[in-house]
Amino acid sequence: PVIGMLSQLLGRGERDGAFRSGIDPVELYLIVASLGYFVLSNQHTLSAVLGRDLHDAEVLERHWRTSVQVVRRYVCAGPEG
Repeated sequence: PVIGMLSQLLGRGERDGAFRSGIDPVELYLIVASLGYFVLSNQHTLSAVLGRDLHDAEVLERHWRTSVQVVRRYVCAGPEG
């Protein structure tokens, strides 16, 4: 059901001119899931390796905001999404 919903959303956005054409809903789902899962599942290791506390609420909030920008730029029509 999730892929069907994404497919409908992408189709509507493409018809409205908001989204670029040719986006694979499965790929989009994998991208969104990866952006969320990877950091959370590897917080301890990444915090040690990167020297940044990935448990900190502000650090996580910045990651989520950046993730939103990444997805918007991927799906949106126009040079900068």
